[in-house]
Amino acid sequence: HRRRRQRRRSDAMHERPGRGTERKATEMNRRRWLGYLAVAGGVALVGYAVLARPSDEERIRGQLEALAEAVSSPEPVTNVVFRANYLKERFDELLTPDVRVEVPEVGSLPSGPRALALAAARVQTGLGVFDVTLGSLDIEVGVDEGGDGTARGERTDARNAARTADAALARGRVKVGGSSYRREERDVVFALRKDGSTWRVSSVRVSAPD
Repeated sequence: HRRRRQRRRSDAMHERPGRGTERKATEMNRRRWLGYLAVAGGVALVGYAVLARPSDEERIRGQLEALAEAVSSPEPVTNVVFRANYLKERFDELLTPDVRVEVPEVGSLPSGPRALALAAARVQTGLGVFDVTLGSLDIEVGVDEGGDGTARGERTDARNAARTADAALARGRVKVGGSSYRREERDVVFALRKDGSTWRVSSVRVSAPD
């Protein structure tokens, strides 16, 4: 019996180094695969974040829809000051400080969100329920607006190219109407500038009724 126990101990001593090496190799393989999975997961998350990020065209469309909603009035405007304050808050978010708006019936409206908000509120007091709806839009990123409302296109020199990289034009149709204003469609051109990741409207040119 003593010899058997000694033989078993001797066998176990000879087997331990091999088993330890196998365990180390298995642990290294396991860590290596965990590293591969972590890298693959990180790449997948980065790819998802890039693909899920809204495009400039989507951001511009969202800003213009927010502007149409802001100037619409589901109820008649009875308090000019209250309406002007509301529009001022929305215009600060959606328009540039030097925004220009041109409408054939009134010509050029006052520049700047505050003056423009007050002018818009005064106009809306006689329109009753007022609704503005965006139709289809043709959005071009990387172009700015000429003095006649036409796109100048991308520039060749570095300074102008950098300037137009943060500019865009959106052309389309808007439906305008209200309880005391017949519903009609008009062509409109929006010029926009990019501030960080936010697009803001820098000018609006509305055509005469069809």
